[in-house]
Amino acid sequence: MTPVRTHPDRGAWRDPESAYIGVDPQSGRLVGGGTDLLLVVYLASKEVQGFLIPASRQPDELRRKFARLAAQWRSETAMLSSVTEMAVHPAYQAIIGMGPNVVPLLIRDLAEQPTHWFWALKAITGIDPVAPADRGNVRKMTQAWINWGKEQGHLSP
Repeated sequence: MTPVRTHPDRGAWRDPESAYIGVDPQSGRLVGGGTDLLLVVYLASKEVQGFLIPASRQPDELRRKFARLAAQWRSETAMLSSVTEMAVHPAYQAIIGMGPNVVPLLIRDLAEQPTHWFWALKAITGIDPVAPADRGNVRKMTQAWINWGKEQGHLSP
């Protein structure tokens, strides 16, 4: 298996003739193709962790879309007590679908108004900084993610 390489125009890829993934410089959208694209997406996500753009430097369009979806999610799930139902809401899933660049926005939002962004953060980043003993304690889970966000440069220390 060829290791993941990077290319200024094509992003990260295994084999230049098969799968590749990258960001279109004009639109900022993720682009990719090829036969092993899922493997490449996984490998590329591991390669780019830590290179996410801080919330303050996110494109306005991304921030607006996140704000709209977050407001919709909050209003439509305000009466729910099931975290699972909250997490499968279409707006929440759309936020997860926005990918790694939404992580700084989630961390900032979590710091400003704690809510259940934990599932989304774990789904997008593939990590969980919450200690097993703190699971279920929203205050401690929030603090764990905020601390992680600061360590990653998503929030000012």
